[in-house]
Amino acid sequence: EVKKAVKLGLFAVLINPCNIIGPYDPGNWAQLIQNTCKNNLPGYPPGIGTFSHVKDIADAHISAVENGIKGENYLLGGVEASFKDVILEILNITGVSIPLKEIPASKLKMAMYFSQIKSFFDRQEPLLTYPKYMRLVGKLTCNDSKAARELGFKTTSISEMLADCYQWLKQEELV
Repeated sequence: EVKKAVKLGLFAVLINPCNIIGPYDPGNWAQLIQNTCKNNLPGYPPGIGTFSHVKDIADAHISAVENGIKGENYLLGGVEASFKDVILEILNITGVSIPLKEIPASKLKMAMYFSQIKSFFDRQEPLLTYPKYMRLVGKLTCNDSKAARELGFKTTSISEMLADCYQWLKQEELV
């Protein structure tokens, strides 16, 4: 709909961020840090993703207003890392020591089916949906060179993203 409106004269730039990590989000990746600190992590999925610091995403949005080309899409990918690497960095930052093992895609698929069956009976959203499953086992990365070139999009290291999120969680007494 936005693209249709652009054809009618609306100035709009579309921003598509990937996995956003940082302070002020008690859900998403902060939950992974919390679960790691509580030793409530069954393992890591085999997937790979791209991760960006929330401050880099915010800067890209501001730059899109100032420098973006009308009607263009900008992918904000960030640092490519496996879920194992992300969890290892969380362990490093938090000082938590837990054994790590990979959860095979087949076990995650089975968990997805059980989650969907359970949701049929309890009428709650499934804990593991097909899109979440694909995100956990796939290689969901993108090329953000256009955003880097035209918006000046930059990426912060995984270590700094996770450290900022962890410090905020500690400040808020959420870990």
